[in-house]
Amino acid sequence: MDTDANGLELSLFYDYDRCEECGDCLYRCQVMGLSREEARDEIRRLRRGEKTRFVDSRCASCYSCNVFCPNDCSPYGLILYRWYQRYQARGLPVRAQLAMPLEEVNFNTIARQHHTARERELVAGWERNASSPEAVAAAGGTVLYAGCNAQIFPCLLDTSMIGDLTVMGAQELCCGELYYRLGIMDVVARQARVLEERFRHLGIKRMYVFCTAGFNILSNVLPRQFGARFDFEILYFYDWLLQRVDAGETVFSHPWKGSAVVQESCHAKVLGRHYADVPRELMRRAGLEVVEMAHARELSVCCGAACGARAYNPIDMGLQSLRQWREARDSGADRMVAYCATCLLLLHMGRILRPTRMPLYHLMEALMQAAGEEANHDLVASRARYIFTRIMARGAPRMVTPKRVRL
Repeated sequence: MDTDANGLELSLFYDYDRCEECGDCLYRCQVMGLSREEARDEIRRLRRGEKTRFVDSRCASCYSCNVFCPNDCSPYGLILYRWYQRYQARGLPVRAQLAMPLEEVNFNTIARQHHTARERELVAGWERNASSPEAVAAAGGTVLYAGCNAQIFPCLLDTSMIGDLTVMGAQELCCGELYYRLGIMDVVARQARVLEERFRHLGIKRMYVFCTAGFNILSNVLPRQFGARFDFEILYFYDWLLQRVDAGETVFSHPWKGSAVVQESCHAKVLGRHYADVPRELMRRAGLEVVEMAHARELSVCCGAACGARAYNPIDMGLQSLRQWREARDSGADRMVAYCATCLLLLHMGRILRPTRMPLYHLMEALMQAAGEEANHDLVASRARYIFTRIMARGAPRMVTPKRVRL
C-alpha cells in the first residue's frame, strides 16, 4: 500500500479494498465527459499509480466523484493522493504560491491591502480573539471561526445578524482546505497539529464555522484523515443563523422581490443535502425565489477555484468561472447568489473576463439587505477586481518561469 515519509498512507484517503473498479465515480462526472470504459480504465490507472489519460487534464477537483461512488470508497481521496505524490516528486510551479493562504504573499494578503479602515478594525479584533483564552472564556467558550473566506471579505460579517458571537480568525489559523484540494497533504497534516494546539490553548467549547468548506475540513477531513482531535462542538453557521430567524431575533423587514440562482459549494455535496438546503431556506425567508442551475446540488460544478488544482493554471479557473456564468444566465434567474466567499471571488473575477449584467451577491449580502442593513456590494466587487489585477501583475512573470518550489 502507498505511504510516504510523513506517514500519510493512501488508506487514510481512499478505501482501496472496497473499490470494484466499476468506474461510476468518473463516468458520472459532469466535467470530464468519459465513456464507461474510459472511466473504468482511468480508475484502474489511478489505483495502480500510473499516468492518467484524463484526470490530470480535466478534473475540476470538485468532490463529486465521492458522491457518485456506490461503495463510498472516496475516489476523490485517491485522486488527491496521486496529486500529492506528483507534488512530492516535482514540487509546485511558483505561480501556485499566490493561491496558498499560508505563504508570505497570496490572495488573502493582497485582499488585506484593499480592506477599509472598518474592516482592518474587524480583522484586528478577530486576531486578538484568536490569541486570547480570556476573550474565549468571556464568550462562554463559543466562537465564530473566520477562515480565509471571511478574511477576504470581512464586510460580510459586519452585521448585527451575528449577534454577540465572538469572532476569531488569523492567517496562521487557515484550515488547510486549499492545500487539501491541491493534494499537498504534508502541509495539511502540519496545519492540523497547529490548529489542535491553538484551539486547545484557547479553551474553545463550541465553534460555529462561517464557510461550508471550513466546516467540512474541520469537522470531517482533519479528524478522519489527519487524526486531528478537536474536543469541542463544530457547528454550521447557517444553521445557527436560521435558528435566529425562526426565533425572531433576525427579521427580514425589507424582503427581496424576484429570483436568484444558487452557486453551490463543492463541500455541501459531500456533507449532505441539509447543508445545501439551509442557505436556500434563508434565501426564501429573505423573499427570494430560488432557481436551480442545470447542474445543481449533487450534480453541481465548481465555481472555478479548484480547477487550478489539476495543472496549477489560473486559466483553467477562469474558463470554469465563465461556464458557471453561462449556466446561471441560462437559468433565467434575476441574480446569482453564492454562499461561499471563494465562489464569490472567482465568479466576480469571471465577470472581469466577460462582463455580464446579472448581479452577483454573497448570501450574507442578500440577507443583510433583506434585514434593512447596508451591504457594501460595490466594495465586494471592487475587491475582486483589485485582487485580480494584483495577482495578474505579480503572477505574470511566474506564469512562464519553469521554477518549482516545495512548501
